[in-house]
Amino acid sequence: MSKDPLEPIIITRTRKGRRPRRRIKISAWIWRVGTATIALALVGRLASMGAEPYAKRLKQEAESAQLLATRDRLKDENAQLRRQIHRLGSGQGLDVEARSIGYIRKGEIPLLLTFDAPAPSHP
Repeated sequence: MSKDPLEPIIITRTRKGRRPRRRIKISAWIWRVGTATIALALVGRLASMGAEPYAKRLKQEAESAQLLATRDRLKDENAQLRRQIHRLGSGQGLDVEARSIGYIRKGEIPLLLTFDAPAPSHP
């Protein structure tokens, strides 16, 4: 060792009897399994991407059928309401509707019929 204070100190440690580390080998079947797994994942992803438009189409067809059923129901209800408007527009229909809610014509005398329940008989 020299006396120069700026000289770098290099310490080497060597053990006797220690072998250098071996490189770990990955066996061929691990490579195959890993490659197959990645390939299957990619194929599955591509298949799901390819099936997506068909799934959307089925969903739209179901929604369309539901909307058509709603439209048909509303058409029937609309036709019924138009018939009711037409009936109420005529004198006879208006008269029937007015009487059903309790109206009477001028000059008519209302009759209120009440029925008494029979008194229970005691033995």
